[in-house]
Amino acid sequence: MIADKVRNRKSDRSAVKKETAVYRTFTAVILLTLSMLFLHMPQAEAAASDWDMALERISNLYNDYSAVQENITLNTGTLQKLRKQNNDELKVIQGKLKSTGQVQIDNLKLQVDAARNKHAPLLEKYKTLGQQAAAARKAKDLKNAAVLDLQRNKLKAAVSAAQAEIKAKSETLAVVRKQTTDKTQPARETLAAISALRKETATGNRELTVAQRLRTEAHKRYQAGMKQGDAHAAADGMETSFAKMKIVQALQLKLIGWEKQISTLLRAAELKLPK
Repeated sequence: MIADKVRNRKSDRSAVKKETAVYRTFTAVILLTLSMLFLHMPQAEAAASDWDMALERISNLYNDYSAVQENITLNTGTLQKLRKQNNDELKVIQGKLKSTGQVQIDNLKLQVDAARNKHAPLLEKYKTLGQQAAAARKAKDLKNAAVLDLQRNKLKAAVSAAQAEIKAKSETLAVVRKQTTDKTQPARETLAAISALRKETATGNRELTVAQRLRTEAHKRYQAGMKQGDAHAAADGMETSFAKMKIVQALQLKLIGWEKQISTLLRAAELKLPK
């Protein structure tokens, strides 16, 4: 009996030890789990906070972003319209300048050409006789030189009349050309100012092309971030795109201003066209 009691007491103590070990192990696991949770909670909270901040950046910029985007679209249409109007008007004015006095000038040119063609054989013969006479004198052939001089001198009066006719018609042509130039000069000087502005717009257009390309790339990054649910990438892309849009907008306004100056100069040039 006593032996059985001793064995039972030993068995109870062994069970208690096992239960105590299990409890301690379970407690250690719980504590470790809780410590891991508390350890990662700040990081999780920080990540959530960063995401919320990125989302807030997008939200705060969204209205301005959309407004500038719409303004750029409007500016593009305005710029294209102004440029087309100016190019069309410039062609009209240049056509009028080119046609000013052109009918009279063309008629006079025809008269000059006709006179030269009519008298060409006579003038050529007169020139050839002179060359032949000179060659004869050089060869000591004085007799032949005298005959050639005689033939040449016989043509002198006709040659003088032909040269006078050609000269008179050429001078008339020159006078009409100068008069036409004087009439169109004020308008041409105004158009010269437009040419200088066109050089500025060419440079501005190149800068605008580069800015638009950079803006498009940034906008694509913004859209990709939105599609992937990456608020940080979307916010970064949106802010970069917005900065590039402001540059695009500024360049557009500068180009629109130049086109408006060109429009004013074109109206001034049209008023200066010969009546």
